[in-house]
Amino acid sequence: MDEDKPIDTNKGMDSLARMVDEQINVLIEIEPILRKSPNKKVSAIHPLFSTLIEDCISLRLLGNDSRLNQCYIISRALLERLINYCYLQIADEEEFNSFIDYSHNKAARSLSQSLEVNGEVKASLKYESVDYSLPENLEEAISKFTSARGREITRWTKANLAERADLIDKKANKTALFVHILAIYSDASEAIHGTLYGSIFHLGAFSPNMRPKDQDSLDKHRFSTLSTLYLLTGSALNTLISFLYQIGLNELKDAKDKSDKLFEASAKATGLQKIESNKASQPTPKSGAAEL
Repeated sequence: MDEDKPIDTNKGMDSLARMVDEQINVLIEIEPILRKSPNKKVSAIHPLFSTLIEDCISLRLLGNDSRLNQCYIISRALLERLINYCYLQIADEEEFNSFIDYSHNKAARSLSQSLEVNGEVKASLKYESVDYSLPENLEEAISKFTSARGREITRWTKANLAERADLIDKKANKTALFVHILAIYSDASEAIHGTLYGSIFHLGAFSPNMRPKDQDSLDKHRFSTLSTLYLLTGSALNTLISFLYQIGLNELKDAKDKSDKLFEASAKATGLQKIESNKASQPTPKSGAAEL
C-alpha cells in the first residue's frame, strides 16, 4: 500500500473523494448525449440518470460534513437507481413498459390516499383544488397494479436487485455492484427503518475488535468508512459508463476510457485492488474499504 495515502487517513479519503468528483464531471459531460440519444430507452428514462448526478453530489456534500449515516442512505438510493437505469436498457419491452406504467400508477394513486388501522380510516389526502378525472392511461395503470384482492402491487419487476445487478455486471464486464450491495444496502435499510443498529452502526459500535475508543480511532474509522463509500460510488459509476458503452453507445468511448483511468489510478494510489471475476463471491469487510 502507498503509505502516503492509506484509506484510514484524511489524505487517503480525499484521494478517493477527488476520484468521485471527477467521475461526477464525466457524468455531467455525457448528460446531453444521453438526453438527446436516439436510443428510445436511454432518452425515455433520462430523469433517472439526472438523479444519479444529484445523488453523487449529495453524497459528497454529506461526506464533507461527516454525515456518515445519511451517506449510507444516499448510497443506497444511488445504487438502486443506477441498477434500475441500466437494467431497463436491456429489459424486454414488456418489462420496460411495466416500469413506465408503474410510475403512472403511483402518480395516479398519489392524488387520493388514505391510511387505515384495524379497518378505521385514520388519515386521508385528496387532491381537491380543482375537479379532475384521470386520463385513460392512468386508470389502466392503476388496474394493472391492483391485485385480485384489491391491493396495490408494489413491484414493477419480478427480478430482485441482485438478479438485475448480475445482468449489468456481466454486460459491463465488472463485479462491482455485488460488492456495493453487500457493503451498504442492508445497513442503509436499517438506517432508513429507524432501528438501534441503523442509528449507530456507522460509528463502528458493532465492529468486533475494531470499535473506536478515542478520537483518533474514531477519526480513522470515519476516514475508512468514507473511503469505502467513495470507492464503491466510483466503481458503480465506472460500471454505469462501461455498461452504456457496451450496449452500443459508442460515442461514450472517451468517457469510458477516462472513467476507467480515474478509477484504476485511485485504486492504485490507495493500495486497493480489483476483485477478479473468480473472487467476486468473497466476503466484504463491514468496516474499512471493500476490495474491488
